[in-house]
Amino acid sequence: MIKKFRQKKAGSMDSNERISPIWLTTFNDLITLMMVFFVLLFAMSETNSHKSGQFLQSARSALGVLKEGKRLGIAGPAKTNSPEIRDASAREPDAETSPEKKIFTHPDVSIVQSAQKLYITIADRILFQIGSPELNSDGYPVLERIATMLQEIPGHICIEGHTDNTPIQNNRFLSNWELSVARAVHVLKYFLDCHKMDPGRFSVAGYGESRPVNSNDSPELREKNRRVSIILEMEK
Repeated sequence: MIKKFRQKKAGSMDSNERISPIWLTTFNDLITLMMVFFVLLFAMSETNSHKSGQFLQSARSALGVLKEGKRLGIAGPAKTNSPEIRDASAREPDAETSPEKKIFTHPDVSIVQSAQKLYITIADRILFQIGSPELNSDGYPVLERIATMLQEIPGHICIEGHTDNTPIQNNRFLSNWELSVARAVHVLKYFLDCHKMDPGRFSVAGYGESRPVNSNDSPELREKNRRVSIILEMEK
């Protein structure tokens, strides 16, 4: 009987020894998977940081931002005390992205960066005459530098036209909606005709007065609402 007990105990120990390597193999596999997971997270964060650096470098290079922080010079006198123009409030922040960061500000141009998008806002006063979609000569230097930046960074580009709530007063356009679309189309045609950019990268939208960034209670506030927004969605 004692002999049988010893044999049974020995058999049980042999069984445990056989099971242990399987348990350890599973544990090792789990540890390996966790390590791979965290390595992937680190690699993704490094990629986003590199892309953000591309945004900033391209914006500074194309728009002529100097190391000392001097502002871009454009045709015509620049009013350094003019209110800055920002188009971030017209859009919801991207889900699961870093907070928006202003990387360049000029009295007539504003650039705001999020993790995956670049928002470029241009005041209409340097692009168009009142009630007209044709581009002013003063706007060409700015659009040229913006085109240079857009050519360096791949991704989809949406051009949006915006107006204030003043009713249109000419026979060419029946509403601010039509004027805003026409202005966006003329900016698009500049990129296509003058810089031969790929038409497949672009889309155009006109919002009229429906997406103001300020109230329309004064001429100064209405001026901020009249703008063209260029949104670059960078490829992931």
